Amino acid sequence: MGKQDETGSIEWFEQAAFAGYARAYFNLFQIYAKALGAEQNFENAVNYLDSLQNTAHFPMALMLLGYYHYKGFGVEQNYQTAVNYFIKSAEYNNADAFYFLGLCYRNGYGVEQNEDEAHYYFTRAVHFGHYLSLDELDEETNEIIIEPKSIAMNCLNSNGESEILQIPREYRKIEKQNLNEDILGEYRGFIVMYDYSGRNIVKKSNLKILFENTQDGKIFGKWIENDTLFTNFEALLTDNALQFIDTEYCRTDRYSKNIAKKWKFDKAILEKTDIDSVSYITGNIRQYDMKLKEPGKPLYISLQKRSFIQNTELIKDFFIAYPNPFDGEINILFSLENDQNVTIYVYGINGMLFDHQNLGV
Repeated sequence: MGKQDETGSIEWFEQAAFAGYARAYFNLFQIYAKALGAEQNFENAVNYLDSLQNTAHFPMALMLLGYYHYKGFGVEQNYQTAVNYFIKSAEYNNADAFYFLGLCYRNGYGVEQNEDEAHYYFTRAVHFGHYLSLDELDEETNEIIIEPKSIAMNCLNSNGESEILQIPREYRKIEKQNLNEDILGEYRGFIVMYDYSGRNIVKKSNLKILFENTQDGKIFGKWIENDTLFTNFEALLTDNALQFIDTEYCRTDRYSKNIAKKWKFDKAILEKTDIDSVSYITGNIRQYDMKLKEPGKPLYISLQKRSFIQNTELIKDFFIAYPNPFDGEINILFSLENDQNVTIYVYGINGMLFDHQNLGV
């Protein structure tokens, strides 16, 4: 077989599309949407879908146009526009369209919230074999979390007073990074996930970030989420962003409860603020879904630097097992304030002891 010429294949598809061959438009959409031989470009992908939406042989284009408006990839995010496309696609009995209409009615995205309508569309999707709709039928609530405007941190400032970290009700986009090497230290706070519009909080987790050292324009550290998700990270520290290098972890979520999905850390844009000798970091983190090959929902972090000298009473033992859930291998990370003899016991969920190991002091 000859060597693949991916650039040449794009040119041939473009010529075929110009000649009116609908399948060529769809192939070009896939190339740019999934980075199959070209740099990922959602705007290009959506443009090719636009050329297919009135083509009878490709009703899937309607569903996909709704999908990209739902998430805001390549176009301005708009739930109402997405719903319009999903309704058109549902006329062709598209299971994905039924599923997303169910999500829209369950969460009030682009339509008035209506649980009966959501149940109807999830049931229609299940009829056509849509297994994710089965999971949604088992859910009792929507994905939106109602949170107070501010959340109290279990940290003290330099005066020994309790601090409040502000979690914005709507996603706040950080325009410019202002970090430098004085970021080193341990920070604690929260990571907040918003829906694709950025107007609703859908998840909140405790977060610790340890910025341990810098070298040759890079920064190294640890990311610890909810004391169960752990990863070492390496990132380029630039004027514009924190660009992560080969940093990944696995986590579950509402739409993937039984199988942990792999997420790649893409970049962060962070700003550091010093008030009364206390340092705060806020900013945006972008993670990339390795299975779907697309960015995840908007993430915002709000952290306070931890002072080991003034707040020694806050130092605690910690124990982390990751990944969680795991398959085949698990890593154990723990820290003790004092020297102790340590034995690790591993139990199954039925309480049966599988293994134990004495680590000594």
